[in-house]
Amino acid sequence: KTVLSAWMIAARKTNTLILVNKKPLMSQWVERLSQFLNIPKKEIGVWGGGKRKYTGKIDVALIQSLVRKGSVNKEIVGSYGQLIVDECHGVPATSFEAVTNVFTGKYVLGLSATPVRRDGLHPIIQMQCGPLRHKVDPKAMAAFEHFDHRVNVRLTGFESGFARQENEKPSYSLLIEELIVNARRNEMIVRDVLGVIAEGRSPVVLTERRKHLESLEKMLAGKVENLLVLHGGMGAREIRALEEKRSSISDESPRVLLATGSYLGEGFDDARLDTLFLALPISWKGRLTQYAGRLHRRHAGKREVRIYDYADTNVQMFARMFNKRCAGYKALGYEITMPISTVSGLPSNVSLIREKRLEEKYSETVRRILREGVSAEEIDLFVFAAETMEGVSPSDSGIIDDESARSAVERFFFRHLESTPETKGKFLLNARLPIPFGGNPEMEVDFISERNKLAVEIDGSHHFADRDAYRRDRRKDELLQENGYFILRFLADDVMNNLGEVMTRVIRRLK
Repeated sequence: KTVLSAWMIAARKTNTLILVNKKPLMSQWVERLSQFLNIPKKEIGVWGGGKRKYTGKIDVALIQSLVRKGSVNKEIVGSYGQLIVDECHGVPATSFEAVTNVFTGKYVLGLSATPVRRDGLHPIIQMQCGPLRHKVDPKAMAAFEHFDHRVNVRLTGFESGFARQENEKPSYSLLIEELIVNARRNEMIVRDVLGVIAEGRSPVVLTERRKHLESLEKMLAGKVENLLVLHGGMGAREIRALEEKRSSISDESPRVLLATGSYLGEGFDDARLDTLFLALPISWKGRLTQYAGRLHRRHAGKREVRIYDYADTNVQMFARMFNKRCAGYKALGYEITMPISTVSGLPSNVSLIREKRLEEKYSETVRRILREGVSAEEIDLFVFAAETMEGVSPSDSGIIDDESARSAVERFFFRHLESTPETKGKFLLNARLPIPFGGNPEMEVDFISERNKLAVEIDGSHHFADRDAYRRDRRKDELLQENGYFILRFLADDVMNNLGEVMTRVIRRLK
């Protein structure tokens, strides 16, 4: 945004006042304007943060210093030909509007990564700054940038004590207070941070609470060579000392930033950052865009930007927030990586599924099983089944047939039935019934609920390969009906793509 603005100042050839809402932004603007317009820093005016210097040519002003007790110096503001409003989504605030109301110059330019407000006041932005002239497509930018975009989802297993109390819905603040002191969750975050440091990455750990920041700082102290803590409310001297320390750390030295969203949300510039730890749940796409944007600055050697998302899917409120973040990641061009662990009896080299590669097919089921807070085993079974369905061999043999793919789907589906309260303990997998069929004294059924007299069959593509296969299935259904069973048949593909609909039909029939 600052580069584009520098070009606009040069193109319009008029004196310009730049409004910012945070002190760090002032110094960043001066730095960039000097760099791209090739003018000495001393020729750029600064008003705010203890400095009061106007040049009348190019000046950067802190909005809080420009507006005193609701009044604005009309003579000064009215003397510029162009007004640039950085982070213009703040325009509906009284102080911003006070300045834009008295500006009489020809040009107004608003800049924002998130021109939509949660309070619905965003129409005021265009009333004061004019219509939307240009919008960068995040997906197009992600493709243009020379690094991959990944999200690693980490299921925390967090259980709320408040959520277990009957007839009581805990507030967000109560849940967060419980979340930030959860030792297991914090240990998971710290372990992951130390892991990426060992990889040579440059992480920032982001939280919304100072108390959480302090806890994580204590846990990381002594384990990281350079640990920098940034939060809102810091004094000018503190900020200056931290900035000097940050700039003195070489790219080769390990470093961790711990920060609150209020400090890092707008205007923070550190091109070295390549990993974001989202330590507390958020849902608003605008905030997610701001936070992810901290990673998108180009830097030598940056090949991949990575976000660690700690999904607290066992709490309904946090599960909904996670769902919204998934949509936000997708809009920003990120690939979501599912968690996975080794499962006894499965090949050890089962690979991760990335949502982008299979998003059209499997994203709905991926989000469903993560939202429900299922076990690592079930996720692994889903991954194994999906890879097999896609023809990616999970074994060294490289041989995958339709029967093995269907079998993998059956194992995943059975595990999901066992992890769902309405169906737990009600089905047997690959059960044999005393019904003669196909020259055998018994009939094998994929899933059977004897108590509910319900049979569930999963069909692979071979079931439609020829007329004999079709006739065999119809005869099987007929015999099951004669023996008092209701039959549900699903395609293996539907179990993987539309798990929610399949489960709804099974549960409805059980009832």
